[in-house]
Amino acid sequence: MKLYSETMGQGKTILFIHGFGVNTYTWRYLMPEFSKSYKCIAINLKGFGKSPKPFDNKYSFFDHLENVLKFIEENRLKDFVIVGNSYGGGLAMGIALEYKKRGIEENLKGLVLIDTMAYIQELPPFMKILTLPVISEILSILIPPSVATKNALKEVWHNYHKVTEDVVNAYKVKSIRDRYCSIKTARQILKGNIEGFVNGIKEIDTKSLIIWGDKDKIIPIKTAYKLEKDLKNSRLEIIENCGHVPQEECPEKTIEIIKNFLKEIEF
Repeated sequence: MKLYSETMGQGKTILFIHGFGVNTYTWRYLMPEFSKSYKCIAINLKGFGKSPKPFDNKYSFFDHLENVLKFIEENRLKDFVIVGNSYGGGLAMGIALEYKKRGIEENLKGLVLIDTMAYIQELPPFMKILTLPVISEILSILIPPSVATKNALKEVWHNYHKVTEDVVNAYKVKSIRDRYCSIKTARQILKGNIEGFVNGIKEIDTKSLIIWGDKDKIIPIKTAYKLEKDLKNSRLEIIENCGHVPQEECPEKTIEIIKNFLKEIEF
């Protein structure tokens, strides 16, 4: 499977991995800024944005992880940093674990984990609905896509007044395939098959920056403090009055924090 990607700039590589229900648009502020000094690559996960959306059942955490690992191998990425938000941050840690197993962890120079998925938890309401058989299909037909997207964004963003129509249009479900992929991923996102990943977090040695919005309603800030303890080579930065997507809600502060981290690791 060939994942869709966008590339900007030249130099050392930064790979951007988005979260559930969004696409490369989430990096619209970070990519132009970091591409001034780096080669920035943003991918769309299978089933999202412009990546393939097959009607199959391969939308689990490990299915997505396998697809991203293949993308990295096919594009021969080495000595790179991964920036991941939410589900994308979980995948970033999954890549770090896989690299450690293979004995090639030196190829991954750093992780930037933004309000990342890390532990098994209760799903937010807008995702929980997608996991309900029959009901999710009926509601996805009855509720207009723009309304459903706005309702989800009210949970995701603390500063909802910053949400524009462009944001809604970028993320709303546009086809039956979009709906199918969202439902399949939501239903498999936090099942027991990720327990091995969760247990492996403490084994990650890669230098890591954890960024968290203090008003995150999707993954509470207590997760950030636990993750900082479990990731042995990490530090935590809290952004005040910010929700689950700091790269969109508070881009200037997010950029500043990441730049400082890249200097620290001499990247």
